[in-house]
Amino acid sequence: MENETLPVVDERDRVIGSSNREEVHSKGLLHREVYVVVLTPDKKVLLQVRKDNGKFDHSAGGHVKMGETYQEAAVRELEEELGLRVDPKELQFVEKRVFRTKKKNGWNNRFATIFILKRNIKNEDTINWNREELKRVALLGRNEVEEILKNNLTTTSGKYVLEKHVLPLM
Repeated sequence: MENETLPVVDERDRVIGSSNREEVHSKGLLHREVYVVVLTPDKKVLLQVRKDNGKFDHSAGGHVKMGETYQEAAVRELEEELGLRVDPKELQFVEKRVFRTKKKNGWNNRFATIFILKRNIKNEDTINWNREELKRVALLGRNEVEEILKNNLTTTSGKYVLEKHVLPLM
């Protein structure tokens, strides 16, 4: 995972080269990531809590590998992080945009494509989440989402996705 080869892209999201994960971040190279938010019919959202910083984030997400589409990466990340197998047709495209975030080791400059997956999930105990990568998962209602946003308990991109795309649907 740490040395995976990632596509480096230009400002129009065209592949212009490749680099490893560490170099992409240390040099602030523009690359691709995918974010997926799982929403339930009863208007709850499944979020992960990251192990590296303890913040709430999208349901699943990560880097798009060399030769992989955004949609393929979303399907892979859902299975790797949450144990969810999905048909790519279930993913609803929401937005593609650039995020620029300062990190300890440099900048994370990425084109991120955001998808929504609608799934009937009764509680977090039914999710076979990756305990090596995640601290926990949480199935939250609107009031809980508003509370974590108010208390700045989300990642930068997680905050954006929750405010712009999730709260309006809850």
